[in-house]
Amino acid sequence: MKTVKLGSQGLEVPRLGLGCMGMTSLAGMEIYGKADEAEAIATIHRSLRLGGNFLDTADLYGPLLNEQLIAKAINGNRSKYIIATKFGFEIDDNDQLNWQFNGSRNYVKKAAERSLKNLGTDHIDLYYLHRVDFDEGMLSFISPNQILTNLSKEDYSLTGYSLSFHPDFIRNYPLGRKIKNYGFFSYEANEALHLSEQEEQMIGQMMIDMEREYQNSIDHFSQDIMVARLELLLSYSDRFYNRQFITRKASGHDLLLRMEQALNNYFNREMALRKGMPTVELLAAELNLSPGYLSDMLRSLTGQTAQQHIHNVLIEKAKELLAGTQLSVSEIAYQFGFEYPQSFNKLFKNKTSQTPLQYRQTFN
Repeated sequence: MKTVKLGSQGLEVPRLGLGCMGMTSLAGMEIYGKADEAEAIATIHRSLRLGGNFLDTADLYGPLLNEQLIAKAINGNRSKYIIATKFGFEIDDNDQLNWQFNGSRNYVKKAAERSLKNLGTDHIDLYYLHRVDFDEGMLSFISPNQILTNLSKEDYSLTGYSLSFHPDFIRNYPLGRKIKNYGFFSYEANEALHLSEQEEQMIGQMMIDMEREYQNSIDHFSQDIMVARLELLLSYSDRFYNRQFITRKASGHDLLLRMEQALNNYFNREMALRKGMPTVELLAAELNLSPGYLSDMLRSLTGQTAQQHIHNVLIEKAKELLAGTQLSVSEIAYQFGFEYPQSFNKLFKNKTSQTPLQYRQTFN
């Protein structure tokens, strides 16, 4: 098999590698069908016989189970394999995945030591960050009545700018009406905007310009200029958040899988019958995200909001029941948490251009 040099330290790998993600579950989800450990190990051994000794895994897969599977497969033959593994999505001390991104220096050391143990080896041939993210600068937003906590200087050394303004300052301007469209004011602190070096310089310069204007003598133009600069700052922040959703697209697809799994579990366990229709707030809490961030990320990935995704899954589940059971439309509506069957009928027709009964009749 043809090989290629990787990096500058002499590592040479086959042009084709064996991706091992689907050989175990991922946070309880089966990626490419039900995982079979014996079949997975046999596949790794077969790959080696064919010249494919380059294995790609990650602590995320399982989590940790995939690396442990690799350890079983290469036991006694470590020198024959080239192992690549990844870190980045944070796994806590209880081996639980929290889906928060962590590329810090301290976490690298912790994650690397854990991967060495799981892989049963004293070295990793290729170790890299699972998701490239910006960490040079960070920008977060708070809205009125939110609480801002000051971090202890013993733990953090922070520099930067803080900008606060009273809602009345922009009330008589178009921005006063438009500001509610900036969803990032409802995001949680762990959903902050991470800036590239160039973006950080741009935001920093805007802050400097605003501070300079603030220090100037007040005249008839002062407020107009400050509001205009504030709107420019928010517009660029909106743009950079959109960039962040794009650069985290792969992470977003993981989120999409988790969301669909959570919705399927909700409907399959008939939780809607007990708790009602799943809400965006309930789904976001299940995924450890704020409702606004969840909807905005999904919109950037699929063009649909979280609420639309909930409706789509519901309609698919309803189709299964209409086609495969003798439940009445009213019984199906109640099972999905609708208080009134008419509401279910209206949603179903809006999504499919058919009433539930018309859809059922197509199978008769």
